Amino acid sequence: MLFFSEFPRRCLATDARHPARTTSLASRSRPLALCSLLLAAGIETAAAADIAEPPAVKVAPAAWSDTISLGLQIEAGIAGNPANPSNGRNFGMLYSDYANQPMLSQVMVTFQRPLDPSATGYDFGFLFQMIYGTDARYNHILGLNDDMLGGRNQLVPTNLTALAHLPWFTSGGIDVKFGLTPGAMGYEVFDPAVRPFYTFSYMSNFLVPFQHIGGIATWHVNDTFDLYAGIDAGAQTSFAPNDNNSEPAGYFGFGLNKLADGKLNIVALSRLGPEQSVLLVPNANNLMRSWNDVVVTYKQDEKVTLGGEANLMYDYGLAHRTAYGFAGYLAYALNDEATLNVRGELMRDNTGVLVGNFMNTRDYTNSIRGLPYTFVGAPSPTTYGELTVNVTFKPKIDWAHYNLPVKTLMFRPEVRIDQALNGTSPFNNGSSQTALMIGGDIVLGF
Repeated sequence: MLFFSEFPRRCLATDARHPARTTSLASRSRPLALCSLLLAAGIETAAAADIAEPPAVKVAPAAWSDTISLGLQIEAGIAGNPANPSNGRNFGMLYSDYANQPMLSQVMVTFQRPLDPSATGYDFGFLFQMIYGTDARYNHILGLNDDMLGGRNQLVPTNLTALAHLPWFTSGGIDVKFGLTPGAMGYEVFDPAVRPFYTFSYMSNFLVPFQHIGGIATWHVNDTFDLYAGIDAGAQTSFAPNDNNSEPAGYFGFGLNKLADGKLNIVALSRLGPEQSVLLVPNANNLMRSWNDVVVTYKQDEKVTLGGEANLMYDYGLAHRTAYGFAGYLAYALNDEATLNVRGELMRDNTGVLVGNFMNTRDYTNSIRGLPYTFVGAPSPTTYGELTVNVTFKPKIDWAHYNLPVKTLMFRPEVRIDQALNGTSPFNNGSSQTALMIGGDIVLGF
């Protein structure tokens, strides 16, 4: 150390240039005092440098088994219709189709070990989910759970998925899901605690697939760019002999992440494959359905989140006609406990038979299999508009104080207005161009 070994030594050395110079005691004491102070500082500096800092305490990563969790979530709601339609149905809705009747939408049990989002090596997990309630009517898989509990409230598994992170090709690696998995498209997900509204949009009801048996992989090429690819048996079918046709289907697309200073994300997915049943259409294997969906999310700040979805579906089995839609979303945090959500949507059903109601509890599954079913559609091709507003209340309660394991509590009062924009009258059992829904749901999770 230059300061300790050189500078103090120079202070103590004889002045070689003037060896015979004599000075008074006072004149000599000032330099000696200065050198003593410098020497003391040098020793102190050296001592501090020689003392090693204690090693940082390393926190051992959680054991794989410690990240396994079991959860229970309950959703109940009502979709009130002041017009009180004679057939008891809210037209154009699947999950919230019963008008003016309380619904136990779903009791969801989740057993999972999610992937570690910071994993740089191999990582494996799983997600097993089962629901009981009115929502289960629309989540059957042919040959897997279509013969489980019948009636208004049914029981089905919705997720039997194996998860893997593979550190291949790039630093981000590849994430894989395989098994019974939810559909990959759409802004609105099936979990009510995550999606913004109680009722689903037209696109979420009729223009995206709900579930598959198969797999999908996401390759994180870099921090900004993802690639998607997957293959499955079809929308809500399993493999032969329980497939409604003998051809597979699959996804492909890309994602753009953290654009615009980390505020903007885009996912664009396409899906291709035959979806018609050979029991109804003998050449169904050759009649492709093309689904195309783009979801955009922009988080402006802690208060404002904007979203958008555009979708185009073309099906050769539906008289070579198309359906398409656009939706915009706004979420505005009023305070720490309340968020205002607004959705505006426009959808065109050129088929006239895509949007409607399945009247009996087995009709939706029968339509996939190719068996007879009862369906109430629009009188002709229709353009639909809907505006939905709700406020999501998440009261801040210290549940530990009450010794209760509550993780989620949400109240969502909702108002929705639907309109046929081209003069048809599909609503309220074919008597109206407009429908009003006043209702909402409660979500309680443990």
